[in-house]
Order: sequence, then structure tokens, then C-alpha cells
Amino acid sequence: MCFYLTEKYPNITKFLRGLKGLSEGESLAFFKICNRESVSVKEVMQIFLELKIKISRSRAYTIVEKFKREGLIFPTNSSVKIQRYKAVHPKALFNDLKDGLKGLDVEIGLLSESYEIKNFEIKDPRKLSKTLNSEREILSVCNSLCSESDLFVVSDNSPEFKHLNNSLSDICEKVDGNINVILFSNSKNDDKGVITLSKRTSKGGSVRIFGQIIYDADKFNYFFDNEVRRNG
Repeated sequence: MCFYLTEKYPNITKFLRGLKGLSEGESLAFFKICNRESVSVKEVMQIFLELKIKISRSRAYTIVEKFKREGLIFPTNSSVKIQRYKAVHPKALFNDLKDGLKGLDVEIGLLSESYEIKNFEIKDPRKLSKTLNSEREILSVCNSLCSESDLFVVSDNSPEFKHLNNSLSDICEKVDGNINVILFSNSKNDDKGVITLSKRTSKGGSVRIFGQIIYDADKFNYFFDNEVRRNG
């Protein structure tokens, strides 16, 4: 078993086991999932085999559901037969743990270095935009973008977006405005774009946050001029 991972990230392992209820094997599997763009249930089974832990397919489904419930992974697609999942960005764990374990920031940096990020193929118009199906996915994308881009979150201060805005406070400059949108700009390669935010209320009254990310300099400039410059 890859015990070096638990030695490399002792506080994250403690967090996953103590606060998220994961076993040591499940914690190791989560680290492995972070190193991949996305995984299916079958690939989760393979990860456990690589760790020399044999699990059944039904057990793999149970573990995936547990990871989802604990906010450690999120589904990346909803329109295909084989569902795939992506680990939340390692920095998102820090939002859950800010007031807890000490020394986590160093380990988060180490785990972030191996976090697999799929870049948008800018030259392919089919991949200029993408739907972000949950608040966790929005946060993961923003944490990935912030390493090379300046981010601004424009908010109309609706209570439904309060948790998301608070989670973005360390990486985004907040601007009070009339809409809910995140702007990003990378001066190195002149990439600009927006993440438009929306909400959906279920019949039970719970609210889900969605996003649509698009690389579009014109949209960025429009929102920057009309929201950031005007209200900043």
C-alpha cells in the first residue's frame, strides 16, 4: 500500500479520516483520484487494485456515493451512459478545514502540484464553453484559474450566492453589482472569459448553483466595463 502518501499529507489524511469518515484505503484512493482528470466507478475499482485492496463493483459504487456525500468529488457529465467524477480542487478542502488542522497549507500546495487539470482547447469552438454543474465544480475551476489569472466576482448579494462568494473571497476581488458573474483574465496569454452564475430551486426548496464558463474577451470586457469599473 502507498503509505508514503499518508506520510506526505498527514494532516489531510487526518482530516479525511476524522472529519470525512474515510478509511486509510479510501483516503489513499482520493489522493489518486486527485491525480486524474476524472474517473468512472470502474476506474475507482482499478485504483483500489493498484493499492492492493480488492473491492466489489457494488462496494465501489458505495464508496463513490460516500465521496459525493462528503463533497470530495462531483459528477462531470450528466448526458452520457457512463458517469464520470472529478475530485474537488485540493484548495476546496481548505475551506472546510480553515479553523481546524494547522500546517495544512503546505500539504495543499504539494497536492495541488499533482492535481490534474484539463485545459480548454481554445482553438476548438466546441470547447470554448462548458457547463459547471455544481458549486463545488465552480470552486474547483476558479481555484485552477487563479494560479495564472486575475479573478473578479460580481455579486448582487443574493443570499443564495453567499456561501460561494465567501469561498471565493481569498482568490477573487469582490465587486457589488447587478448580476452574478465571475470574470477571469490571464495577461500572460491574453485569455479572458466569464463564468455566468445561476440558481435552480427544487420542489423541496433546496437551491443549487450552476455556472457556464466561456472564453470570450468581448464578454469579459463588457462585464468589466459595466460592472467592475462602474461599481469597483
